[in-house]
Amino acid sequence: MAHATYLAYYDMDLGALTGLLADRHTRHLVYARTGDGSLWKVPALRGESPTPQRLSNETGATTVCASSHEPDYANPANARYLYRLPGPNGTCNNSDDVWRMVALSMGAGDAPRDAREPLAARRDRQFGTLTGWLAKDNGDLVAYDAEFSAGSAQVVGSYATTALKLLEAPNGIVFLNIDGTLRAYDPHGAGRRPCRRRSTARSAASTARSPTAPTSTSRTGLRSSRYR
Repeated sequence: MAHATYLAYYDMDLGALTGLLADRHTRHLVYARTGDGSLWKVPALRGESPTPQRLSNETGATTVCASSHEPDYANPANARYLYRLPGPNGTCNNSDDVWRMVALSMGAGDAPRDAREPLAARRDRQFGTLTGWLAKDNGDLVAYDAEFSAGSAQVVGSYATTALKLLEAPNGIVFLNIDGTLRAYDPHGAGRRPCRRRSTARSAASTARSPTAPTSTSRTGLRSSRYR
């Protein structure tokens, strides 16, 4: 199983998040060797030798149940690869599954970080630096810093059965399907405006384009969208 990470130049306007990405292209390929459970990266830029390089001292990735990746637009070496491994029962998609994370800058002697199932990345508005996560954790929606430090955990909501990311608007607002209800998460917390209540990804996309899309409720809160 492999996922690409990306190099991007982050061109910003002043004020809110209105920057444009340019020259977006694949920088590395990350993959797991199922034989010994190790992680590797291969440079993918033109002119670089495609020689595999060990990515952390991981040895347990013989089976990767799921994975995701997030770029850091300010520092490509800080891009993150997150992956889920089977827990003690050896079977994927169980409650005992384990999430881990590595940074693209890690070498063979670096240990992967414990992580949680990510819903959305959080970024600095001005430079696009990866600053944290919104993640699922045993029925809670929790905001973490970029390293998933335990002391940074802040519960911002909960869910019974479903928590899915629908899309992220250009202003950084993340629209979520929480148990069939559209909710908006604003990691920046700058003002509040109402939006229409929706229940599908298509409707959320329409809401995100509307000038009445929400910008926040609290510092890291979730809220239901409402009719005006």
